[in-house]
Amino acid sequence: MMNVYNGNAISDANGYATVSLPSYFEAENKDFKYQLTVLDNSADFVMAKVTKEVNNNTFEIRTSKPGVKVSWQVTGVRQDAYANAHRIVDVVDKAPEDKGYYIHPELFGAPSTQVVGPGKGKPNAERRLLPTPAEHQQQIEENKRIDLEHQQNQDNMKKNWKPQELPKSNNKPNLSK
Repeated sequence: MMNVYNGNAISDANGYATVSLPSYFEAENKDFKYQLTVLDNSADFVMAKVTKEVNNNTFEIRTSKPGVKVSWQVTGVRQDAYANAHRIVDVVDKAPEDKGYYIHPELFGAPSTQVVGPGKGKPNAERRLLPTPAEHQQQIEENKRIDLEHQQNQDNMKKNWKPQELPKSNNKPNLSK
């Protein structure tokens, strides 16, 4: 489960560019990976590197010459409560009774009787289907709504944040010494 962030930056007169990420970036992600691509049509061989890793939701790029456009991408492994509770398993072994059966047997040159799913070939097996395009779009819209709500909550927390006051003491310092 990863989040992908990307954009373009142009290095300043000293060859540096600071990339600002969303305010929730470090709270939402861990294990950052960086990709940089220099966009330059000069005869020079131009290099770019990350000089400061993500800290306070920013990172720094340096190029070997000033004024260079760099396309960047940063990925982070999700570390929100839902992601931590529901990690995706990338490989799942088939149950022994499902071996030799397929979701789409025609793609493997197998007869349609070798399909996994209710009422077909294996009546007791469950068939997990991919969402329809409409269901997928609905999920995207729901995720956008949740992200917007999350951002609004973060913004409200920042607006309403007040430092805690230290408890007041009745003990007065002795200044007569």
